[in-house]
Amino acid sequence: MILSKSQKRAYDYFQEEAAKLKLPLEKNESQTMPEDLWRYQYYVDPYLLLETDEYILKRFEDIFVNCVDIGLDGRIIPSPRIDNNKLGEALVHLTQETNCRGLLHGNNISKITKKIGEYYKDGWPIGHKMFESTQENPINSIIKYSKKQFVKEMYEYGRFRISPAEFYADSKHLVAVQDTETKRQYKLRALQEVLNGENHITVKGSNVPIKRGFVELEYPIPNYYLFSTCDRASRRMPTDFDADSALVITDRVRFFEKLQTGFSSIFRHAIFLEGNVEYFDPCRDHPKHHYPEFTKHISYAYQHEHRCVWRIGNTHETSQLEAIFIEIGSLKDISYPLYTN
Repeated sequence: MILSKSQKRAYDYFQEEAAKLKLPLEKNESQTMPEDLWRYQYYVDPYLLLETDEYILKRFEDIFVNCVDIGLDGRIIPSPRIDNNKLGEALVHLTQETNCRGLLHGNNISKITKKIGEYYKDGWPIGHKMFESTQENPINSIIKYSKKQFVKEMYEYGRFRISPAEFYADSKHLVAVQDTETKRQYKLRALQEVLNGENHITVKGSNVPIKRGFVELEYPIPNYYLFSTCDRASRRMPTDFDADSALVITDRVRFFEKLQTGFSSIFRHAIFLEGNVEYFDPCRDHPKHHYPEFTKHISYAYQHEHRCVWRIGNTHETSQLEAIFIEIGSLKDISYPLYTN
């Protein structure tokens, strides 16, 4: 693969900027701001250089929507997660690439910020009303967002629907819900190989093509059952999940015990796992989690998801799993509902 003239100009520009920053960074190492170091990192290795404008804009949207939140007063605020973490670093890298291409203008900015505007289409976000009478982050609690009818059933009877992971791949789902839960996709950087005139890398004796400066990897995950909640209160989630109510589960240990007992009455030998989701950046993270069911694309990071997973194993045909309903009894002693109407 050969760089186009515009790509070569961009690469040369980044290298010039890296040279300008290198000496000041070395002289002020102890006082270096993270943003300056992140800019330098991208100038040295502009790994997004060969990607399409469409991909860059979608990636910018994915990162941007995770860098803002809704505060106590219902207004947009910077996310507390942005400082000194992978979101902040990714945003700085993207800013260098979008600035070089001149992508952040009228229509593109409108498309990126449209998701934020959706929280206010009917006035104040519904999540602002939902959490105005409760703690910001109920201690040791998890939260399930849904419609009032279903939250009442959860609270009074412990009635829950648990779906197989493949169910969430349906494009008809809400954007916040739809995902390919039975595979994880990563992009290994290979810009330097392209600069050296290579168009593939060799992995275990096989030639793997380089596409737009990356080697694309896909890891399949056997189908499994999945039940998701959030591990903190969020004024964004009710809008994203089209929810007008929520169940705040205050004793998660007791809840997991009851949930597992109910599930095992149907699938006796299923392996039960639970924990918080770890969010990966496909362009900068390599697969290393022992339990891939607990990883998700960084675009979902603002959801702070906690999940329960059941591995069914070889005793059932996992491709034919269907949603199940379980009833685990009243949760009035370990939860409370939040209704907005």
